[in-house]
Amino acid sequence: MPKLRFIQKITKLKNHFSSSQDHLSLERKKLEKNFLWSFVALILFCIISYKYLDRPLAVFADTLHHGTISLTNTNLTEMLTNVVYLIALLAMGLYAIFHFFNIKNRLVEICGALSLGMAIAFFIKTQAQLIFGRIAPRYDSFQQLNFLRKKSLYGFHLMQVGSFPSGHMVVFTCILLLLGYYYPKIMKLNYALLTVLALILLYDNYHFLSDVVAGTYLGAIIAIILKHLLKIKN
Repeated sequence: MPKLRFIQKITKLKNHFSSSQDHLSLERKKLEKNFLWSFVALILFCIISYKYLDRPLAVFADTLHHGTISLTNTNLTEMLTNVVYLIALLAMGLYAIFHFFNIKNRLVEICGALSLGMAIAFFIKTQAQLIFGRIAPRYDSFQQLNFLRKKSLYGFHLMQVGSFPSGHMVVFTCILLLLGYYYPKIMKLNYALLTVLALILLYDNYHFLSDVVAGTYLGAIIAIILKHLLKIKN
């Protein structure tokens, strides 16, 4: 009898869970399914990239800097960081001013979404980088990448400030996708800008390939969640 009652309770819980999912829209179910499969694909890619792609690409980029090929004399990545701060200050400032004067329009909504997105993206990327503690390839010495000079530096050192995932890709992906949700016509341009940014990060040896891919994925997830929470419509 106790065993039968236990089975009945498990069956009841299962039926209750199934019925609680019936109200979910097909779009929501599809979104959750896509998230699950994309997350698994991301993990597999990062593992493969960590073992076979990250170091060769970083070494190749390093040869471009120390060889005869030179594409830039300025650190574009540092400049882009300042651009993020500027966008954040402008968006938050405009939102605060409009909110103070009780002005409600589409611009206010966009500024609010961007401010929230950047704040969340920056916080999550900072915590993730602290947890994984991966040393970026940009920390070089004597014309030689750190992870080549000392192999123990390559990898993940938990609970230290690191570079995985790429903060640039997290924040910029979130920003540009949110803008694209409001203005779908510029979405292709935003994809092109993100591609250029990823190439710059790889060329400058600012991040490994897996850092860039993971950062892009995380930024996209944050933007998609905000789109549904804020009910963004074009």
